[in-house]
Amino acid sequence: MTSMFRTIAIAVCVCSFISTAIAHPVNIYSATLEITEDHAVLDLEVDQHGMEHERLLFADDPSEEEIRANLAKSIRIRDEHDDLLRPDTIEVEGDHTIVTYTLTDPGPCSIAQEPLGALAIGRRVIALTLVRPGTNTPARTVELSSGANPEIISLSEHPITDPERFTRPRIRVMSNTKLRIDFPRRILPREAKPNLSDFADWVRASLPGTEISHIITSSISTDDTAIEEQDLDAHNPSMIRARAIVHLDHPITSFTWTGYSASLRACDVLDAQGTRFATLNPSANTSELAPPKDD
Repeated sequence: MTSMFRTIAIAVCVCSFISTAIAHPVNIYSATLEITEDHAVLDLEVDQHGMEHERLLFADDPSEEEIRANLAKSIRIRDEHDDLLRPDTIEVEGDHTIVTYTLTDPGPCSIAQEPLGALAIGRRVIALTLVRPGTNTPARTVELSSGANPEIISLSEHPITDPERFTRPRIRVMSNTKLRIDFPRRILPREAKPNLSDFADWVRASLPGTEISHIITSSISTDDTAIEEQDLDAHNPSMIRARAIVHLDHPITSFTWTGYSASLRACDVLDAQGTRFATLNPSANTSELAPPKDD
């Protein structure tokens, strides 16, 4: 009986610990990723207040250096082939953790926060600013949230063009009977191994009230070229987009888009030339086929 009560007490303590950790407000940190010709240097800053809250997640008593190093390593960078960029060095200097990477093949990459172990319990946002010395390119900041979707960046001297095309749907109005829709392939779970017919079904369901004749689907790489289905496993899934060419039965003047999820909260609408003229969201999800005219 005593053993049973002890087991119950331990379980209550564990549940209370996890509940406290999960209920805690989101910790917000800042970091920079400085990109040169052949190296990238990550500088993650976590002050003592943040460190106190991170320590609450651990049942043991790791050192500050261990916690800071593991927080920095939770920022995962993967190339176009889904290979993880491995740190050369990790150094803790006060509130800063400095991580150095060698860039053997600079180019488009995905970056995400993937904390493991006790750190996976906590909730945090890391505002990461990309720095490209020697250029006039304005700095870009991405928010890496716990368990959220990857952002797409370029580990080269030049920023990636239009990174939002990787993270949310784009509906290009080719004519009043034809739409071209690009969207992140990860819209369906990776475990489900979605095929092109699955994406056609998703697009059809996301255009309620629209009479569709047929849909032609394909997979698109970072350079907007088609990927054969048998070659998909050789690419980073976060950087693949699906493309659906939607042919309509009758000319339309507007359409409604309902393809939203917890991670996809916006959809851009472009004209035939590729200029964005509207952004839809769950509460304003209907678009005309042409940009509004000036008065």
